[in-house]
Amino acid sequence: AYHKENGDLAIPGRFIVPATDEYPEEWHGVKLASTIYTMKWWQKHIAQNPDRVAQLSNLGFIWERLQPTWNLFMEGMVNYRNIHGNVLVPASFVVPRNDDNWHMACWDLPLGSFVQQVRLRHDFLTGENSLQRKN
Repeated sequence: AYHKENGDLAIPGRFIVPATDEYPEEWHGVKLASTIYTMKWWQKHIAQNPDRVAQLSNLGFIWERLQPTWNLFMEGMVNYRNIHGNVLVPASFVVPRNDDNWHMACWDLPLGSFVQQVRLRHDFLTGENSLQRKN
């Protein structure tokens, strides 16, 4: 149903399945991306069914979103730098949808929010824990 409505399977992380007839009732209210882009879902519904893999591939399922969020974040940062010439990502920046400058796996990625979290936690500094990273 999502593909039929949107023409792709670049499901935003914040997308919640609406309570409409287009979607099965058991999916109503479910955060779709965070449910289907997990290895647990993959193993339960896809791994043992090669026909389903082919069906999803034909619809344009974005297999790269099964990778850790950190990898998508890093891909987004590299791409942002290539486009803007810096990594000064505004906190409100979200990777635009349907933009050929960005890989589909990164569409709707809240890149600015991720950057802000990294900066606040001092993840970019060395040290065993956050206290050592701050000092």
